[in-house]
Amino acid sequence: MHMKCEEIRMRLDHENLSEDQKGFMEQELKDCEQEIQNSRQRDSTMMKNIEKKFSPSSAEDSL
Repeated sequence: MHMKCEEIRMRLDHENLSEDQKGFMEQELKDCEQEIQNSRQRDSTMMKNIEKKFSPSSAEDSL
């Protein structure tokens, strides 16, 4: 996904785009960056849940 954002950013920086194309590409870049942010948040939440599940204190709590 990160490569997709980099590709969009390069096209914005280096291609001769019409205003409509530029606006579309800028929105695509925002969407792409938001997807990355959401993915990182999901990964972080998942890791916290895994750590919580397998930590010694939570194992004792489940007894």
